[in-house]
Amino acid sequence: MQCPFLKQTKVRYCELSPIRKMLADTDGFEQYERCSTAQYRECPLLQNADPYPHDLGNEDHCPRLRSAMVQYCDTAGVRKLVPYHDCLLSRCQTDAHLYCPVYRQRVHPKERVGVEPPNANGEVHMPAHISYWPNHMWMHEAEYGVCHIGVDAFVACVLGSIDEVKLISPRTLTQPTAVLSVHGHEFRFVFPERIEITGSNVHLLTHPEEIVKDPYGGGWLYEGRVRQAESRTPVERGAIDDMENRDWMRHEVDRLDRFVRDTVHASKGSSVELATDGGLPVSGLVRHLGRDEGLELIREFFTLSPQEAK
Repeated sequence: MQCPFLKQTKVRYCELSPIRKMLADTDGFEQYERCSTAQYRECPLLQNADPYPHDLGNEDHCPRLRSAMVQYCDTAGVRKLVPYHDCLLSRCQTDAHLYCPVYRQRVHPKERVGVEPPNANGEVHMPAHISYWPNHMWMHEAEYGVCHIGVDAFVACVLGSIDEVKLISPRTLTQPTAVLSVHGHEFRFVFPERIEITGSNVHLLTHPEEIVKDPYGGGWLYEGRVRQAESRTPVERGAIDDMENRDWMRHEVDRLDRFVRDTVHASKGSSVELATDGGLPVSGLVRHLGRDEGLELIREFFTLSPQEAK
């Protein structure tokens, strides 16, 4: 599905001009310029062309006038015309446009204030169009293998707030890795699958709070492409089955509840507040943990298994 704000039009430009200025081919265009009339012969660019086209004959328009199809974003502040063939694999042509900041500002103008905590049944917000991995990372794979990767709402609830984000993976075929710093703890998230990274969400470097406010949207970490030779489904590659992901998340909430009661309370007594319904501890659990407890939390919930750490 392409972006609804992606538009296309036909443009004209002069092949001889040192600066290629594209002009939209709208109705009545010809009457305002010499290129489409016999007056094109008076153009100094054509007269000084090397070699000069002597076989002009009865041409009623300049032989150096070219046309092309271009696309542009109808909602961007500055209209940038892009040749049609260069747009074929852009995010605008696929579901990847859902992560475009211009699109999100237009469609979702109100800034989110954070994810909802789990309800009484231990359910955490999980959009149905993306796949989830056991270390609480997600991937949304669009057409042509274009994908976005981030951390889920469980992570956002546990962290509560983020002090710093480090996006340490280069643009190459690798396992996307990010380090989220919270209250002296460093949470290292490594996506289990190798992808061809094409970009990272550098907005998070100055606004790390987006991960907590909108983990499945503005808080995405990396964008890239799944390897072309990869024909397996997300589940075959290690993702949680779509039919089981909500049960898995409820199990994770229960595990965290037990972790707090058994591990944290054993050393801190009752200083860590639990949700009144007995579910997930209050948002920002990490800020109540000491170094050893924070490391144990990372090992229990966010670390890859030996099989996943390729």
